[in-house]
Amino acid sequence: MFGRHDKQSPREQHELEVDAMLERDILAVKAAVDTYLDSPGPDCRRDLVAALRRLDHQIALGDAYHNRFVGVSNVGLLPRSSAVGATSNHSVSQEVRSSEFRAQVAMVRAAKSVVASPSPGSLASLHEAREALDALRDLAT
Repeated sequence: MFGRHDKQSPREQHELEVDAMLERDILAVKAAVDTYLDSPGPDCRRDLVAALRRLDHQIALGDAYHNRFVGVSNVGLLPRSSAVGATSNHSVSQEVRSSEFRAQVAMVRAAKSVVASPSPGSLASLHEAREALDALRDLAT
């Protein structure tokens, strides 16, 4: 399913509804990654860790919201917001291309790897993930 979307032009790709707060936190991680990769010192690492913690908190809120409905969908109780990362029935969402969202997830995972276990390999993976995300964004413009 995902491979099919990768061959489509950016305008034809499937778009996901993503909670606006989740997307904001992902963009904050992206900014922290950019800064860290430009100057991988302790201050920039600390900022990256803080951005990842805020993102993890937002993800936990979304998980808690959706977990309230696990096992009760058979009685008609479903979350009103189907946006990825929604935290309430009234979450504001925005459309994000599925390929971009997957690239964002890969970048976040690579950033977590660098923070947890810094090595030349994890740093190279983070560079690659950022470049892949940047390339997707360049295609969209």
